[in-house]
Amino acid sequence: MSIRRVTCPACGAAANAPAAMANVKCPGCGTVWNVNNPVVPKKQAAQAEAGEKTEPEGKSEVTVAMFAGLVGGVMLLMMMIGLFVFLLGGKPDPKSSTAEAQVEDTIKPAIPEEYRVVNLPEEARKRLYDDYRKVARTTVEKPLILPQGTRPRQSLEDMLQKTFDRELMRFAALHDISVDDVKEVIKEGDAKQWDDRPRSHAVRDGRRVYPEEMSEGWEKNPNRK
Repeated sequence: MSIRRVTCPACGAAANAPAAMANVKCPGCGTVWNVNNPVVPKKQAAQAEAGEKTEPEGKSEVTVAMFAGLVGGVMLLMMMIGLFVFLLGGKPDPKSSTAEAQVEDTIKPAIPEEYRVVNLPEEARKRLYDDYRKVARTTVEKPLILPQGTRPRQSLEDMLQKTFDRELMRFAALHDISVDDVKEVIKEGDAKQWDDRPRSHAVRDGRRVYPEEMSEGWEKNPNRK
């Protein structure tokens, strides 16, 4: 069987084909033509040309998509930063714009309140009071660095107060007493100084949680809020 050399009229690729074969398919672009009448239909020629350009266009589309995604991510990050700065630096509420240095009013009294002894063993009351002090230091007595009067500060104070209130309910359920009984145990513990460590310098809603004289190291404390 004799072989002859033919050239694809669509893409110009050379190929070997049997001399007796009339129709030949190009191994490069897939075009089929008659070797005795090498006229390629315009549709096939256009498809062959488009096939050669497919890969570069695909790469270009991927590059554009990656660039667009990167720009979108940067813009989203900038928007989030701007929102955070706006919330953090929001205008103070005129009703609670008391300067930290002028805060003198306190939430808790300087002297112990009167209390009634709850019907629980003293050891159990002391354990309850110790648990209360641990919760209080991380919620309602925790110093905050957010500016007074701003929305983020108020939201955080509300969240910490709700957490503290839920813990009081848990203490009541744990000891099978009422929430009012839990508060009486707290008053008793304060009066008897079951925890004699210095109290917090925290401020809530423009008022100190405890009087300044109950908190040591006020001048050296970096968190006067």
